[in-house]
Amino acid sequence: TLYQNNPQLSALAPLAGLPQLEWLCLDNTRVSDLSPLKSCKKLFRLSCEGLQLKEVPDFCLRQIYHFSLGDSTVARQPAALFQLPKEEVQAAYYDVKRVKVNEGKVIFLGESGVGKTHTIERIRANGAVINFREDTTPGVKIRPYSPPGRPAVKFWDFGGQDIMQSMHHCFLTERSCYVIVVSGKDKDKVMPQAEKWLRTVAGYSRGVSVLLAVNQWHNVTAKVENEVDEQELRALCPALKAVIYYSAVDDSPEDFNKMLTKPIIDEVEKLDSVKLELPPAWAAIRDEMQKMQEEKVDFISFGDYLDVCARHGLGGESEVNASIRMWLLDWFNDLGVCFSYHQGLPQGAALMDCKVLNPDWLTNGVYRVLWNGVGCSGGGILSRAEFKELLTNRNLPTVDISYRYDGDGPNYILEIMRKFRRAYVLKDDRIFIPELMGVSPPPMLAPEGRPIHCTWQLTYLPVHLLHRVTLALYEHCDGAIWRYGIRLREGEDSLLLEAKPDERLRHLNLLRPEES
Repeated sequence: TLYQNNPQLSALAPLAGLPQLEWLCLDNTRVSDLSPLKSCKKLFRLSCEGLQLKEVPDFCLRQIYHFSLGDSTVARQPAALFQLPKEEVQAAYYDVKRVKVNEGKVIFLGESGVGKTHTIERIRANGAVINFREDTTPGVKIRPYSPPGRPAVKFWDFGGQDIMQSMHHCFLTERSCYVIVVSGKDKDKVMPQAEKWLRTVAGYSRGVSVLLAVNQWHNVTAKVENEVDEQELRALCPALKAVIYYSAVDDSPEDFNKMLTKPIIDEVEKLDSVKLELPPAWAAIRDEMQKMQEEKVDFISFGDYLDVCARHGLGGESEVNASIRMWLLDWFNDLGVCFSYHQGLPQGAALMDCKVLNPDWLTNGVYRVLWNGVGCSGGGILSRAEFKELLTNRNLPTVDISYRYDGDGPNYILEIMRKFRRAYVLKDDRIFIPELMGVSPPPMLAPEGRPIHCTWQLTYLPVHLLHRVTLALYEHCDGAIWRYGIRLREGEDSLLLEAKPDERLRHLNLLRPEES
């Protein structure tokens, strides 16, 4: 019997040499791989509670008489599966020929014009030098890549314009590889750009790897390594694996593939999705939903998803099947098969019902509101009727009329914008959309006779937090309000809060009468 009460324990290889081991407790350790225990043929009791496992090998059920998983999480299998009797688990999962996913999702992020699309196209061309085009990527484009003998890759190319950045979070997922591209043209902006985008992905910690790619453009010899504080960036985003310096324009195919393509594909091979295996019925659910994508179905309801599952033998009211269906939804979300925003929502929430199959349908809908809503909103506020009109009026400019927003479409768009803090519903049921407010602050932020009394400098203040402060304290606003700031007044004192998007510091200024 061996009780491992060391919470730092992570490797089991030393135990492989204990053929007489019968009992083993690994509760609340850092063990994620149980495969070394296969050689412990006499092991008949294994406790694995409180672990974060990659998978449960089949010998744990076939070879070990008493196997306890408890509240552990399992990356590549639904933990609820192991609530079933061993014989049912073996019949439903281990005894069938499973379908290997063998695919990774790589998300490219960065400002507009830093060379994301050109970089992706060079990777897809096996590093070949191609003509550079300065076209802006509208929304998000998915570009496939099949390197010989390596996992298939889907590159998600996000447009970097400000209006496009507003909805990036809708499609950022866990269990993905992120490539943050920053431009080396202006060395003073390398660190601010890197910090901004690393903060964006820092919240997606499960199964994520991040690469920072500094595009040197033509000036490859003028390296900017001294401008990048890797230690500071890793403290900001522990998932950062490497900082890569390359030229999207001038690197030879050999140098480009060595410096950039290979590190990306190496990280892809470490993703859980590459080793994920689905029983045929579960894979058939994925295939049917991918077919709907190809047929240009924009979204389905949760009921539609349940019908798909039922057609492939995963219906019914059992808790295990219900858990497996939600586990598949989480994986489909991370693979980009469909986007489900149920995480963290209570049962019955409106957004529980929406499963987005076509990312362009969502981004186009949001851009309709943001591009065309400025002229009809007062201080960023719309009525529900005005919001719906922006989505359904096919005569508005800058609109792709191939997408329709009838039925529940407008409500789904609004609920997704609310979830990602791009819209807020006021007490009177009107809709506040901060990005419809003016960008420039009003004149005379510090009125004559009320100079700045003291200033606090904040190293980081998310703009969405400023908007939430704006909502909470709106009654104290003295009329000075814009997209990146608000001036509040209480008695003779005023408080000016600014979160300028192009500066690393945010300012909180207290204004007081000169005689105070």
